[in-house]
Amino acid sequence: MERILYVKTPVQIERQVISGMRALAHQTIIGVNEQNGAVAVSKKTAAKIPVDAICTEQYFGDFGGFVFEVWSYDPAILAKNACV
Repeated sequence: MERILYVKTPVQIERQVISGMRALAHQTIIGVNEQNGAVAVSKKTAAKIPVDAICTEQYFGDFGGFVFEVWSYDPAILAKNACV
């Protein structure tokens, strides 16, 4: 993973790959809320996220949003059941 993007509005991603605690919750019986975890995307996909949708970590903490982990390669390569 190269960096984390915080996004304030929903963004349509072609192949969503769940990562973090949400991915672990999909594989086990762990309960998790929606803000724990992220969607893993490639650098190429992250470049398509509109700039006005991206916010700071502080904004995300105050108002919520979505977390994207930006990977240097396509995380779908390693995905099993849409999770990494």
